[in-house]
Formats: sequence, structure tokens, C-alpha cells
Amino acid sequence: MGRTLDEVGFIHACRRDQVRAVFDRYHASLGEDLVLLTIDPARLTAARVVLEPVGDDTYPHVHGPLERDAVVGVAPLDRRGRPQTLTSLWVRGMARRMGVALVVMVLVTVLVLALT
Repeated sequence: MGRTLDEVGFIHACRRDQVRAVFDRYHASLGEDLVLLTIDPARLTAARVVLEPVGDDTYPHVHGPLERDAVVGVAPLDRRGRPQTLTSLWVRGMARRMGVALVVMVLVTVLVLALT
């Protein structure tokens, strides 16, 4: 985290079946919004994907810059590393706004009752 391509030499990536474990190991404690990028290696022109052994498995590493055209999917992740849909984001946002509105209404009610 926080290191450049020049410093590391490649972009860490993973297969779809590795996403959950990678999220749990490296990203779960970050507490910031993340997105999952789906990359089509055939669309990379300035970089190449190399499968490299890590422990008992192999992980894809993108050697070179990631071009925008190679990104074929973007999915926001929730705090547990699960992809979210636009509907789930909308529902979560509405629930948050309704919660704030409810708190404001309760505070106003308490204030009005205290003043009367």
C-alpha cells in the first residue's frame, strides 16, 4: 500500500478465486473505500501479466502500467470485500440518510418539549 509501480516493479493482482483471501489479508483493516478492477490481459499493450509463485499458489503480476482500456469492469467493495451493486449502494445511502433524519427529528422533538 502506498508504493509506486517504480518502487515495486509490478502491480499486484489476483484471480477471481483469490479476491476474498487477498482482501482479508491486505485490505480489510484499511477502513477506506475500495474498488475491484477486472482486467483483460489481452488489452494490455504497455504491460504484461506474469504468473509468479507465492507460497503454494501463483498470483498474476502486471509488469508495467495498467492502461484504462484493459479495465473491463469496476465494482465497489463493501467493508467485508464483497462486490456491491448500484442498488445496494443506493439502499445503504438511503438508510444512512433516513437514520440521520430520524436523529434530527428526535432531537427537535426533545428540544420543543423541553421549551414548552
